Amino acid sequence: MREWRLLFSIDVNGTSMQTFYRCVHERDNTVLLIQNEKGEAFGSYQVEAWHDSFRFYGSGDGSFLFSMELSEEKGKSQKMSTNINVYDPNYSNN
Repeated sequence: MREWRLLFSIDVNGTSMQTFYRCVHERDNTVLLIQNEKGEAFGSYQVEAWHDSFRFYGSGDGSFLFSMELSEEKGKSQKMSTNINVYDPNYSNN
C-alpha cells in the first residue's frame, strides 16, 4: 500500500490549472477532491497517469467519480458523512 501524499492544494499552490497539471504530471492512482462554494464535495479516482492531451485518454477501468455530503460541526471544521455516491464510467466518451 502506498502512503498518501498531497500533490496539489489551492491553499499552497494557488488556482492555476497549469500549476495543477505540473504537480500531478505522470502521477497515477490519484484522488482529486473538490469542494465548491456551496460546500458540496465531489471528486474522482484516476488509475491512469495524468498527462497533456487534447482528447480523452485511458481505458476508464478502475477509475470513478464520486460525491459526498459534508456535515458542519462547531467552528469551521467539517465532517464527512457516510453518504457517498460513486459513479462508474459509462464509456460514452470512447
